[in-house]
Amino acid sequence: MSKKFSRLLMAALALIVAAGFAGILQPVNAAEGDVTGDNFLSKIVGEYQPLFEGATYNKEYDHYWNDYTAAVVGKTAMPDTVAYLKSSVGGDKYGPDANPAQFFCGFIGAEKISFGGTDGKTVTFTGSDGVQVTHEYAFVENSAAKGTYQGMEMAMDGYLYQATDDVNDEYEYLLMFPDTPDTTYHLEFRYGPTKEEVTDLLGGARGYWVASAIETKALTEANEETLQNVISLFVVENLAEMANDETNAQRAKLNGVWDFDTSAVPAEYANVKMFIALDEKGTGRTWADMTGSDGLAMVSEYTYFAYDNNDADGKDAGVYLAMNEAEETVTPGGYEIVENNGVKTLKFTSVEGDISYISRDGKLDNDLTVKTAAKKFKVKKLKKKAAKFEIGAQAYTEVTYTPVKKAKKAVKVTADGKVTVKKGAKKGTYKVTVNAAESGIYNAASAVVTIKVK
Repeated sequence: MSKKFSRLLMAALALIVAAGFAGILQPVNAAEGDVTGDNFLSKIVGEYQPLFEGATYNKEYDHYWNDYTAAVVGKTAMPDTVAYLKSSVGGDKYGPDANPAQFFCGFIGAEKISFGGTDGKTVTFTGSDGVQVTHEYAFVENSAAKGTYQGMEMAMDGYLYQATDDVNDEYEYLLMFPDTPDTTYHLEFRYGPTKEEVTDLLGGARGYWVASAIETKALTEANEETLQNVISLFVVENLAEMANDETNAQRAKLNGVWDFDTSAVPAEYANVKMFIALDEKGTGRTWADMTGSDGLAMVSEYTYFAYDNNDADGKDAGVYLAMNEAEETVTPGGYEIVENNGVKTLKFTSVEGDISYISRDGKLDNDLTVKTAAKKFKVKKLKKKAAKFEIGAQAYTEVTYTPVKKAKKAVKVTADGKVTVKKGAKKGTYKVTVNAAESGIYNAASAVVTIKVK
């Protein structure tokens, strides 16, 4: 089996272009569950430089910032939003001189930092003058950098280390936050002469500072995979809630049900069955059966974004992003929609390769589930006070609740399915209809919740 293709098909299952067969069996970051302060540094061995200035802020990477931001918030808001994003982590002062609206994310007293040896505990700080300071560090405890900003408590959990020598300089303590090149494509940390200064996020001489770093080798990757990953992750994590009507319009061409195209894959995948559903609100779902005999099951749910970043080329093509909140991953790539002999095909591309889907006519059945479908109450108890419960309905589309006829006098239901059986309700059977709305790709569905007062 081609390793490249197996990774690509794995990607299709979990994020369309992102995670993998393994992603079905365990979350991408599940391996990080065994990370401790004792072994964390061994997972970040390498040489690092500041993440923003001198790296992702370089002009040649502007198109990533612009395209990914436009995909999430729309082309219109993109310029101002990119400027805001960069400004929020683009402070050039820290401590008493800091601008409270900005964090400084560069290095203090160093230009590059290396975590060396097989365990990463030999840390070398290299200044702009080439002078190096090296310490061996030992894990002290789980800790956090904390502060209060405009009445809101802030905390960043991490692992606290202390130098094992007796130098007692500006690098005595090191607080590492749990980001690694394998999970978030960058590092975040703080260092300083005392434990108190390292853990004071907003006060003291190093307030409003969190060093953010990227491996220096990332800037020499031919496919710029790390740069794409780290910029898309930063953009989507910070902007996803700002999606709007323009966002929906940009991804509208991808809406629909698409079947995995097996025509151009190795013979061992000929029996694979898989399809994706991309709805008008930006939710994507993937169903798969890897053997072709076990029955299709939904294996992933994610939020997707799209943006045609070249209107002049006459193609339905552009940037595609998939965010899997459960696995805390964001995957960048591209899409193109083509039609040949009446067959519409949606092709996704990433650094892993290409994968295609064929448009399917018709809609999918909704998946309406009701946690509480029936409930009983005694009229005697209702004479003293009202009773409450939650219906707990879920579906692929918006769910609404409507008391049926006579139930309106005895039952009250909120928009989120919280039911109140009113005080003094008489004996009888009351019903609430639960409706899942029809959408562009899902059929409507309904259920009835029965409430008996005896």
